[in-house]
Amino acid sequence: MTSVSLESDQGSSQLFAGRPAQLVLAALLLASHLPFFILHLANLWRYQPHYEFFPVLLAAFAWLVWKRWPSEKVHTRASRFIAWFLLLLGLVCLGTSVILFSPWVGAVATVFSVGGLLLFLAGRAAFRQLASVWLLLWLVIPPPFRLDDQLIRLLQSLTARCGGTLLEIMGIEHLLAGNVFRLPGRELFVAEACSGINSQLVLVAASVILVILLRRAWLHSILLIAASVFWSVVVNTARVTFIVLVAVRWDIDLSDGWQHQVLGHALALAGILLLLSTDQLLAGLLASVLDFRRAAMRGEQERAPLARDPLSRLWNVVIACKWEKAPEPSEQFEMAAPPATAGKRSLLAAVPFGCLGALQLVLLLVPHTLEISADGLAATFQEDWLPQRLGRWERSEYRTHERERSSDDGLYSCQWVYQSEDHVATVSLDFPFFGWHELTRCYESRGWREEKRTVRQAKDGGFFVQVDLSKPNGEAGYLLFGLFDGAAQPIEPMSTNWPGIRGKLARSPLLPLLGLESRAITSTQTTLQIQVFVGSNYPLDQSQRQIVDDTYVDIRHRIVKRWQTDIREE
Repeated sequence: MTSVSLESDQGSSQLFAGRPAQLVLAALLLASHLPFFILHLANLWRYQPHYEFFPVLLAAFAWLVWKRWPSEKVHTRASRFIAWFLLLLGLVCLGTSVILFSPWVGAVATVFSVGGLLLFLAGRAAFRQLASVWLLLWLVIPPPFRLDDQLIRLLQSLTARCGGTLLEIMGIEHLLAGNVFRLPGRELFVAEACSGINSQLVLVAASVILVILLRRAWLHSILLIAASVFWSVVVNTARVTFIVLVAVRWDIDLSDGWQHQVLGHALALAGILLLLSTDQLLAGLLASVLDFRRAAMRGEQERAPLARDPLSRLWNVVIACKWEKAPEPSEQFEMAAPPATAGKRSLLAAVPFGCLGALQLVLLLVPHTLEISADGLAATFQEDWLPQRLGRWERSEYRTHERERSSDDGLYSCQWVYQSEDHVATVSLDFPFFGWHELTRCYESRGWREEKRTVRQAKDGGFFVQVDLSKPNGEAGYLLFGLFDGAAQPIEPMSTNWPGIRGKLARSPLLPLLGLESRAITSTQTTLQIQVFVGSNYPLDQSQRQIVDDTYVDIRHRIVKRWQTDIREE
């Protein structure tokens, strides 16, 4: 049997070869997933900048499929069963995504269906040629319950501590509070400095692409991905330390603007070079054991066979994943002609996918979503939105902030600072966010520790979150916050990252289309956050807390009432 190179273009030339019914099935299935998958990618780009590398992943996936497409299509019962099973999983997930109006579940459905299509069109060779390439697609799916955010915060905290240690060694005066470097006259927030091209996930994605591209063995792959996490921390620590050092020694700000971008790209390139160097080191350490003596006797030193002693064979098979290939079965034994009705069944299988794809378009095109326009609100919320005096509180300052798109605090913030005889309260409108935003995480990254979190309901029926915070130095914080959708309707606070089936259904636009009513029907794409924070050297007593509670409810009522008035006028 003629051998086929794994990286030759002979396989790619067969990519579009096959029965027309199968190609129509592939086109229809892919098209039926596009609406929610594109929306998922748009959400990644707008609200999760640490996934900005996904265009590179998709391009690498397409190129590897093209290069590794098998030149022959051979099916077995196992390959057909797994192909249809993956397509069934994709159909179930796609239906679930439509019911819950969840682009994330729709993206999971896309990955399952693409895997089924690859196996259906390429045959059993897809297991060997395309399985690892298919796994690459899972990197565009954030893990559930925002586990990626937890990893990011862990790496940011590690970066901050390592940077603080280096600055102490160099004798640079600074104060590290959580993930914030406090310097004379300025602050550097590590979370904002570790996004986009500087994300800790960029090198992880690069390592995954590298091990798939070069077909590295399992141990080599695991060690290289672990090394990518290490080099990510090293590179980000070097960047943060360098920014602080330049700011203190030469009073040059490299934390923003084009200088920050140039520095980030340069160090990202350095991280990739370190990753490539690590890959070559592992390739040498984990290389297979060759029998040069036996090869020398045959005069074939350039093509040395694998050593055959038991220890070497164990190393070659388990560690290097190299072994002498056994003769492959003949094509006549494996090849089985598909039944005549296979084409019709393929087209019939596309019908439910097509119906779900059309339903996605209907849900996206009907005018059900009221999104918050960040630019519009930034110009709308002015100082006079809140009065000069609120009860015993007197307004002393008004300020606005425009941050990087990746900021955990939101792109825009409008802040009113009120003072009483004993305390200072900061009222802040922060926007836009995607769905529920757990504000306590932002305070934890600044050195605060959550003591108690309670969901409360005001007299007007709206919910808000009450959080008691503390710092190791004895400072106490009292935080109240809540979120609203584009129609100025309150969002029920989440006790976890998953609102439950009921909570997801409550915001699905499918319900009003079916004539059903539910509380909080509006689909929430972007949200606005209202918060009041009071920091002090000692915890507030009950009477003081009640005053802050009443003030928060009053502020929220004033803002929402005026906001709804503007919406009606529009």
